[in-house]
Amino acid sequence: MPLNERTDAVHARVEPELKQAFNRAAVALDRSLSQLLRDLIREYVHRYQRGELWDPGLEAKRRLLDERAAGGER
Repeated sequence: MPLNERTDAVHARVEPELKQAFNRAAVALDRSLSQLLRDLIREYVHRYQRGELWDPGLEAKRRLLDERAAGGER
């Protein structure tokens, strides 16, 4: 994205552990947090415009519930 291109900021509150994990993933991919968030937002909008109901966190939520049910609560 060119530096002179106008952008808006998005502010979100997340748990410190989630932000740290997201940052580690970004570093591993040689991407910034902003780049990854823009990609996620673009993908979400693209799917929404196509009529898809996409919950990008659903798989993670299910995995967490499965772990808790199996006694592996974190």
